Amino acid sequence: MRPKTQIHFDPSTAAQLACPACLGNLSLSATRLICASCGRAYPIVDGIPVLIAERAEAPTRAEPPRE
Repeated sequence: MRPKTQIHFDPSTAAQLACPACLGNLSLSATRLICASCGRAYPIVDGIPVLIAERAEAPTRAEPPRE
């Protein structure tokens, strides 16, 4: 059996990438890259960001303030 190796994503690489949907800046979360402009979240699989707009998690909408 092969031992599991952890592959990490280099955080400095995030500054060189852009959201494929809107070209916004991406910031690193624990397991994904999140677009600051449109809010899409792109998964990081085995240390490789999956920057395919169709595979991104939809932006989460903030709840409107309660009156």
